[in-house]
Amino acid sequence: MYEIFENLCKEKGITPYRFCKDTGINSSTISTWKNKGSKCGPKIAEIVANYFGVTIDYLMTGKEESPETKKPTLSYQEELDALKDADEIMKRIRNNETVVLRFNGEDYSGDEDEDKLLKDSLLSLFRAAKIKKKQDGFGE
Repeated sequence: MYEIFENLCKEKGITPYRFCKDTGINSSTISTWKNKGSKCGPKIAEIVANYFGVTIDYLMTGKEESPETKKPTLSYQEELDALKDADEIMKRIRNNETVVLRFNGEDYSGDEDEDKLLKDSLLSLFRAAKIKKKQDGFGE
């Protein structure tokens, strides 16, 4: 970890001493990283990562996550819940228990193609809403 820290200092144009003064982290902590090859705990890792504008993963491994890895995904249960919600709405639409839907100016006919398109659209909306909640820190 010290090598990564050292490189970050060089990139930012500061010394480890300056880093310690700016953050309040004791210089003996930095020496321990260097001499014993140890890693820091979560609280200090967060301070270091925030200071340099990197992720904690980068600080610990020297590797950036790919954007695909960073995207929140739905759990198996959340995916099942989205499917259940979409099925419930489709049932209500088919039984005329909800507002009238229109496609291209005509009432929803319920034919197989329109049905699949509508259900796929509902699933996409439910998934996007659940992921948005995760990104905003809700429902985890």
